[in-house]
Amino acid sequence: MEWQKVFPPVLLASALLAACAGPSGVTSPETAQTAPAHAREAETVGPAEVPSVVEEIQADMETAVAEYREAIVLIESGSTDTGNALIEEALLLLDDSVNRCRRIPGCDLARAVQSYQEIINLQSAMFETGEADAAVPRMDPEPAPVPSGGRTLNGTDLGELIQLNRYVKDALHDWLTWNRPLLMRTLENYQFLRESMLPPYQAAGLPEALLFGILAVESSGRVHSYSRAGAAGPLQFMRATARRYGLGGEKDFDERLDPAKAAEASVAYLNDQFRLLGGSLEKTLAAYNAGENRLRRLNRRLNGADFWSSDFYYSLPRDTRRYVPQVLAAAWLYLHPEAYRLDWPRQRTEHTQLTLLAESSLSELTICLGNEELPNGWFRALRNLNPELAPGDKLSPGTEIRVPVRVAELYPSACQDEAFLATARDLRDASESRESDLLPYTVRRGDTLGLIASRYRCMSMKELAAVNNIQPPRYLIRAGKTIKVPNC
Repeated sequence: MEWQKVFPPVLLASALLAACAGPSGVTSPETAQTAPAHAREAETVGPAEVPSVVEEIQADMETAVAEYREAIVLIESGSTDTGNALIEEALLLLDDSVNRCRRIPGCDLARAVQSYQEIINLQSAMFETGEADAAVPRMDPEPAPVPSGGRTLNGTDLGELIQLNRYVKDALHDWLTWNRPLLMRTLENYQFLRESMLPPYQAAGLPEALLFGILAVESSGRVHSYSRAGAAGPLQFMRATARRYGLGGEKDFDERLDPAKAAEASVAYLNDQFRLLGGSLEKTLAAYNAGENRLRRLNRRLNGADFWSSDFYYSLPRDTRRYVPQVLAAAWLYLHPEAYRLDWPRQRTEHTQLTLLAESSLSELTICLGNEELPNGWFRALRNLNPELAPGDKLSPGTEIRVPVRVAELYPSACQDEAFLATARDLRDASESRESDLLPYTVRRGDTLGLIASRYRCMSMKELAAVNNIQPPRYLIRAGKTIKVPNC
């Protein structure tokens, strides 16, 4: 590849002359005429403020170099347009920092020269060898551990659509620091859900990374996930929206928990919002979080303003302003794991049917399978693949359940030791005994869950709701319905 055709040229001589033109704190007339408008604006700095302003300028210089490094990684990974845009942003930031530095007494222009030199060294290495400098994180040419299920959205590569602005970068920072365990857990869970959830996205031509991003923020790949607002399932549908998009069966089985059906409903919802919101990825995600009616009203009121504009962005609820960058950042990391030294877990995730040889439950199977093959154990995978089963449901011999292929291989040897099975059964029974002290209660007219809980002071309203699978925030119960109450 000819790198000279990819990167905007940075010339050492002109860079150094620009950095050093005129004494520190003085701007020549020529420079004042050619500098960008935002760089020519007067900056009044009192003596006491000089140290903090100088520190800020030097931080901007370091940020510019870091952005240039990141741009190289993007271009190597195939996101040429995004990489070049980031290079332009980095150079503008560095130029602006240099102009500010020249006007501040005590600001050392040697740091500016060093920044330019770092960028030139990076570019020179690319020109000479076609490879990134050793100090730059480089994309591994081998395929990513997780195969791509499609990258384009409406004919454009998703990597080109995602803007790496400060909001998305902030979300990237969170995913890669304190939220990394959740990201890794999502990826592990998704690998076992992929066979069920990806086909609807593939059929609709939607990027797999978009599915992963939504899944990461909505549920971290836990099929039996419920929100305080009453949303449920891996993609967190509210009941009313679920019904509109074909997810029903609330009495026998809540189809919001079905990974494949939830993915189909998600595809239909997203495509509707793309059509109604001018194809905007960011606005569509905002509608997914805040509701389509709110987004349509806001979009009309602001005449289709850009999502990231201050008027539009800050008219959204705080949660939505966090949600959209988080989804985009998770999707970006799914597309570019090696750029951020993410080592995705590798698992055999094909599914198969397992016929039980003895009475068991998902919780007993989890205990007997151990965690040698999967550090976090098999509970979540078994639950996700069998959403209609409760963990303690007693399954008779001959029952078929869906399991990862590796579980089917482990089962004959790991789950036939009678002594260990007795231990697992004893633990399951102990867990079930938590509900053995519960008594049936028929809801009377005028009852509320809070009122019932107040009669039985050994269990709070939230605990009573959890035992009876009554969803917040309204905690609705109907007269004549039988619920379980504590025997106290």
